Parts: sequence; C-alpha cells; structure tokens
Amino acid sequence: MRFLALLLIFPLLICGSHSSQAFQIRELKALDFGIFTITDSGAHSIVVAPNGLTTLPDGGIHKMRGGRGATFEIVGADPATDFYVTINATSITHASGSPVFAIDSFEFDPPNSSLSPVHPGPDGSIAFNIGATLHVPPGTPVRTGAYRGTYEFMINF
Repeated sequence: MRFLALLLIFPLLICGSHSSQAFQIRELKALDFGIFTITDSGAHSIVVAPNGLTTLPDGGIHKMRGGRGATFEIVGADPATDFYVTINATSITHASGSPVFAIDSFEFDPPNSSLSPVHPGPDGSIAFNIGATLHVPPGTPVRTGAYRGTYEFMINF
C-alpha cells in the first residue's frame, strides 16, 4: 500500500473593470485531497466537494483521512459588485517530479458561473468554498509521500 497526502496552494489573478475598487482576497483553508492508499494499478479519482465531503467513486483506492474544500474570503468589496471565479484544470506532482495527477471539475459553494456570480454581503465580504476532482491514470507508479501543486485562480468583476 502507498500512502498519499495531497495539498494545493494557489496564485491569484484578478481581472476587473472597476480599477478604483480596492478589496482583498484571503485563503482561509487550502484545498486538500486527504490521505489515501491505492491498492491496484487501475484508473481512480478522488472527489472533494466544496463542503469537504470526500468520495471515492471506484474501488482500489481507500480513504485514510478525508480531504477538505478550500475556503476563500473576499473583503472590502463594493456590495453591488458581481464576482465571477474561474479555475482552470491543473496537476499535482510528487516531490521527486513524478507521478503527475490531473485536477479538474472545480466546484464552488455558493455556486458560481457566468450566469450566477457571487455577491458580497452588505459589509463587502463573502466567503466561498471550492472543491475539485483528482485523477490517477491507470498504470501510474504511485509513490508514498506528499504531492503538491498550484492552481490559477481568476476573479473577474
């Protein structure tokens, strides 16, 4: 059995049309896929919902400790501002440089899309959670240890 611990950090890209608006974004909790074992060479996935619920949709992978969704907070924003959050697919890597696992299907709570932006409250703040899916390709030689990666986080307003 191989034990894996997965954690992501993020760089932030902010795009906006309100150049005079000043606000801050803070990461309160990092996205964490938990600790798990892989017992075969098949394809596997780990889904961490924005609320932290960790599911393993297939066999051959066993959860030792569940993950948690990332939590971010925007503070000091104009309450009338629409925020659209986008995260592109990315990957994580073992400290040795391989293997590499893909991460995609980012989910948001509260829901966020081009049709449904997130809005700060009257105090100019909003917290939101992010979850994602990690994919282990078939036949990947899995190494024991920590895996790390980053994801680019874009906010349009």
